[in-house]
Formats: sequence, structure tokens, C-alpha cells
Amino acid sequence: METSMCGLGCLSPVFHDAGDFDSICNSFYRNGVAFCKGCDESSLLNIAKNMGSPVAPRNASGRGVISRIRCEPALNGKTYSSKGYSSEELFFHTDRSGWELPPRILMTALSIKALKGGESLLVDGHRFLSHLRSEEPDLYDLVVSPQHSSFRQENGSFQGRPIFDEAKGILRFRLDNSVQLSGVLAEKWDKLKAAIYKHAYYVDFQPGDGYIVDNHRYLHGRTSFTGSRKFILFDVDGTICCAEDLSVHAFYRCISDVTGKEIRLDSTHVNLHGQTDMALVREVFRYHGIDASRIGGLMKTMTDVWPKYLQQSLDAGLACSQCSQIASALDWLMEQKQDGRYRINIGLLTGNAQANTELKIQSCGLSTKMFDQGISSFGDTCPSRLMLYQNAVGKMEGRHSTPIPPKQILLIGDTPIDINCAKKVGCKILAVATGNYDIDELRKHCPDFVCDNLADAFDFLERFMQN
Repeated sequence: METSMCGLGCLSPVFHDAGDFDSICNSFYRNGVAFCKGCDESSLLNIAKNMGSPVAPRNASGRGVISRIRCEPALNGKTYSSKGYSSEELFFHTDRSGWELPPRILMTALSIKALKGGESLLVDGHRFLSHLRSEEPDLYDLVVSPQHSSFRQENGSFQGRPIFDEAKGILRFRLDNSVQLSGVLAEKWDKLKAAIYKHAYYVDFQPGDGYIVDNHRYLHGRTSFTGSRKFILFDVDGTICCAEDLSVHAFYRCISDVTGKEIRLDSTHVNLHGQTDMALVREVFRYHGIDASRIGGLMKTMTDVWPKYLQQSLDAGLACSQCSQIASALDWLMEQKQDGRYRINIGLLTGNAQANTELKIQSCGLSTKMFDQGISSFGDTCPSRLMLYQNAVGKMEGRHSTPIPPKQILLIGDTPIDINCAKKVGCKILAVATGNYDIDELRKHCPDFVCDNLADAFDFLERFMQN
């Protein structure tokens, strides 16, 4: 699938606001397609409910009638499986072609734009069929005959159905293992393909754009999408905020109350730095001889009540402050992202539980909205730094529908544990001496870059985003 083959080129359509239901309906019923802006899952679902009864597509998720195109690297070239969709091209087709009465309306919207590819291609069946009728009458006779095409039904069997059912006005088309063409029709494939592309156009959507199309009339497709993206994942304690006294105060009060046993910092010889919350709690339990059979239940209780203790410690006056220059560094990164100079995604990779993370970031005067929670990884679900990284990468690949090479990921942290994690997985690491380790100690572990604060790292960050 190449956009250069589209005979009608790139269309710049009129977009209707996703909430302007009347305009959407007028365009759809007049033209067979309506283009929308400001779309998300909720707005699409609202439109669907107003126009008919939603039907669950393959791999429906979320609200049960929405399918998110996401990466499934194990597909090895297939378009989809029960686990997910790939970033492979989708040739022109109609949905549910094997049904006796396929769904009438198809809706789709772009959540995140690929760096390269992913354009939506459309063909108005009325024009395409009119061309065949006048210019290729022999081919037209084949596409309206049930003797020359069969489509797979839900039970797996094939049923003879015409590509275009003149009596019902239903266009069916696909080129995968769900269709069988007669030898006569297969021999004319080149002519059929040429006619389809002659009447094809493509639309280069931006995030939030989408279309609503008549699935009985239009063929739709998508080019493959690829392209490098850069991901920057921040540690929290010692990198974004300084909250050691706050964290220690809340942690030992919480763990003492949960276990019913007095557990103090001075009686617990366990390294607190760089560990995930899950690993830290488990290690402290074991150090103080908590029965192994109780640990699982106590850890869940600890996770549930910990944010309350953190808030109580904040209310008692223990501070959570910004690390040196973190605000200016985040502002600078957001400027690069918003200017469109670089395609970067900014998230968190932290040993803190998610609720504790959000509380700390907000308490030091920063917005959690700067960080994409959808690619972030937290310590209440992962027992090690390595698993935090693997969890984050899985989210990235699911979001962007392509495998993410380690070289496209940068970790920013303040401990040797952060550096060692990055070296194990092969990603880049920026070490910053705003935590408990000075720059000389961090330099011994050979990070890709080390600095006193992130204001000194702008050149390095720009090189990472460029390369």
C-alpha cells in the first residue's frame, strides 16, 4: 500500500467537531463518509450509540466495542491475532465481509501519530463500481456474481457472496484468508487493483482526527507505519523530588502499623535507595522475621494504606521539594515536544508505588500531566528495576505498535542502580547528582552522561533526541 498510487491523491477534508452530531450525520448520509476532529473513545462511542447499535470488532477492549490497534511483535507479518494488531499495512477492505448483513457504519480515530506511515486510504465504492460498469463491463459482471467470490462466515465456512450485491447495495471486499476468488476473477486481479487505486485517496490524520464511513459503500485501508521515537523515563526520588525524610517517616509508621510490630530506621539495616517499593517492603519484612505466609497479604495492605501515611507526614510538615533545576529541565523538554522538533515521549520509571509517585510530584509543585502514565512503570507492580524497564517497554510497544529498540530509550536517574539497570538492557542512561550520590561516585559506574543537575544536560538531551 503506497499513497503515491492513490489516483485522487491526498484529500484535505472538512472536519466536523466530534460533538456536532447533526453535521456528522448529514455528511455521512450524503457522502457515505464524515470526517471528525476532537475524537476520543468516549466521543466515538457516543456517536455510535446515536447512529445505531455498536458491534464489537476483533480484539475489542476498553468499553467492549472499541478495538485499539497495538503492537504484537510475535505476529511476524500477520495483520492481527487474538492478542493484538501489528503495524503492517491493511489493504483495501470492508469489515465483516462474511456476514450476511455486515455492520453499516465503521468508525476510527487516530490516538497517536506515527513518525512515518499510517495514512488512512479510502475508496468510494459508488465511483469505483461506476467505473467498472462503464469501462470494464466483463469485470463488473464478475464482481456482482456470487459464483466468483466466497467469504468466510463466523463459523469458518465459506459462503458464495458477490463482491457487490446489486439487490442489497452491499459492497464486500478483502484480500486475506477470509475470501476465495474464482480463477477467472483472480486472473483479472491487476485490472481490479488498478480500478481500486484509480479512485483511492488518502488522508494524513492528526491525533484526534477520525472518520465515520459507510461499510456497505466504502473500502478502507492503511499504510504500514514505522519510524523511530525517543522515550525519556525519569526516576522520582533524588531525580525529580527530594523527599527522603518524608518517605522514611511515612514508611516506618506505615509498616509498623501494618505488621503490628515496631520497625524503625535505626533497627533496620536495609538499603533504601534505588529499590522498588515492592522489593523494599519484602526485604524489610524478611529482615524483621515476618512469617513468610503473611507477607503477601501484608504487602497488599501496605500498598493500599501507604498513600494515607505519606499524606499525614506531609500534613505534619515534612517537606517534598524539587530537585535542583528539574523544573527548568522539564519545561525545556516540553518546549521541544510541543514545538514538534522532536518526537519524544516522557514518562516515569520509579520504584515508588503509583499513588505515592503522584502525591510526591504534586507536593513538590510539579504537574503529573507532564508525564505519560501510559508508558510509565511503578514499584507497586514490579519487584526490580529490570522488571520496571520491561514493563515500560511493553507499554511503549503496545502504544506505538512497533518494537522499541533500547537505543531509543533514555533513563534519567540518580543512583548506581539506575545506571546498572540501563547497562543491562542496553538503553541510554543520564545520571544526575541531585540525590544521595555525588557526581564522582556516579561517574565510576560509567553512565552515558553525568551532571550535577539537569540544566547541564541540555546538549546531551538534544543529541539523544536528534540521533
